[in-house]
Amino acid sequence: MKKEKGRRNATRRWGRDLSALVILGTAVWAAGPLAGEISFSQDFDSGSLNIEETTVEGAETDEPVITLAPRNILSTGRWFHFDISGVQGKRPTFRVPAVRDANRAHLADHRYVFSLDGGETFSYFKNGDRDGDQYVFTADEPFAQETVRIAYSLPYPVARTVEHTRGLFGSSWVSPIPGSDRQFVVDFSPGTEKGGHRDDIGREIPRLPIIGYRITDPDADHEGKFRVVLTSGTHASETTGNHVLEGKIDFLVSDDPVAAELRRMAVMDVYPQVNPEGRWAGYMRSSPEAPRVNVNRDWHDDPQNTPVKTLTEFIKSATGGSAAVVIDYHSHRDGEMEIWDGRDDGNQRPYFRFLKDLHPPLRFLHWRGNGSVSTWARENLNTVESFIVETGFLAGWQAEDYHDFGRNNGLALLQVLRAIEKERAANEGN
Repeated sequence: MKKEKGRRNATRRWGRDLSALVILGTAVWAAGPLAGEISFSQDFDSGSLNIEETTVEGAETDEPVITLAPRNILSTGRWFHFDISGVQGKRPTFRVPAVRDANRAHLADHRYVFSLDGGETFSYFKNGDRDGDQYVFTADEPFAQETVRIAYSLPYPVARTVEHTRGLFGSSWVSPIPGSDRQFVVDFSPGTEKGGHRDDIGREIPRLPIIGYRITDPDADHEGKFRVVLTSGTHASETTGNHVLEGKIDFLVSDDPVAAELRRMAVMDVYPQVNPEGRWAGYMRSSPEAPRVNVNRDWHDDPQNTPVKTLTEFIKSATGGSAAVVIDYHSHRDGEMEIWDGRDDGNQRPYFRFLKDLHPPLRFLHWRGNGSVSTWARENLNTVESFIVETGFLAGWQAEDYHDFGRNNGLALLQVLRAIEKERAANEGN
């Protein structure tokens, strides 16, 4: 009872925090800089920029040159998400330091995105290329307004996770996982209030929801149903993985006959944002609670991140310690789509083969990272299939394109479950 009351209080606080973020964002857009000045803000959900070390040359001209500085957190150099003000009538050039050779090698095909409506919709810059040890892109034409939002790729803030989850409340196929509350909240992250930590620039961190919900056909016999676990948001900057999982979820609750068959065959538990503080604070692979710890190396017996500790215990309880399939959705280098699997024959498994038929550029990578979600699942849930789907930051792809890829991931899931079902039947026959 005490824990449930704590959840209700935290839920009310989360609502207030979300309202405060909206108000703050409005204030930044309304105020703007003084005449002739260019200014920056990252004070919104998933914002990220080292403002102090970002430089502007020629602010008074029509074509200023801006060198963006990344935040000094684990694996810097990829995630940027910020507002720039004072650019009406200007066509700025942006320079981004590529901190690693691997980043430089892949940035040539990358395209940053911009929004003219505060992050509601994004468009891609049409240019961008390497220039020595930097990546350079320029506005396609002079900006028509004072403030523009710019990001490394399509953002997926914590607020979007909450909004999408709320949209599932009325579905007949979606319900709380036993142990979570009616709003599908498993628990809340500690935030500054409970954990005492702040982010790398001193901001207080709100207590954020750790969300989990169940998709299945409640009228189908649960006896013998497959257990499936789907996660995303492990690495805070890997937003396209969340877009793909959103598309997969939308497919799983749809009227599509394949989705209906999946709901009859399986109990699918979804945890769409497993590192909410890292995402909210604009980190890359870690979180404000444990800034030097890669969250996808923290799934072990002694996690440093409270959400990971919460979920390792909760998932084992919710699945009864056994799940046939566990899939963790990430993002990867530009233009690359991969499945990372710890087994040598992963490129012969049905999920990869089916998805590759639909997406021929899809590649397989043999990878077994200690402390990752997929490895933890193999060791603790007796999984038959446990792997990572890495979705590239693909130039030109909108959310709908990632959703389509998510739908195809849903179709692939059916192939996996049918293969496991066939193998089980053969074993029982022997």
